[in-house]
Amino acid sequence: MNEKEIKRQIRALRKLKKDLQKKSEARRDVNRQIRGLKKRLDALTSLEGVDPEKMTLIKEIYEREPLLKKVSVDLTRFTIDQLRLHIERIKTSGRTI
Repeated sequence: MNEKEIKRQIRALRKLKKDLQKKSEARRDVNRQIRGLKKRLDALTSLEGVDPEKMTLIKEIYEREPLLKKVSVDLTRFTIDQLRLHIERIKTSGRTI
């Protein structure tokens, strides 16, 4: 299962959870499923196995542009030079998302 499918399932479960009565067993089960899917999503998006230098650059980009993390842009596919260039562009433009 890829990232988009997991996020789609989480959204569907949230809608279902909203309609359920609070403190009901069904709502608790749905909440457990959501937590399990979030753990799987975190495991997919973790930066394990990435070059340490690249990982620090990616973390810096995520700090400066937190929206990139929310829209799940895969920065691991870029080279170190491309990541440095992106950071420089962010610094010179002075923008943050």
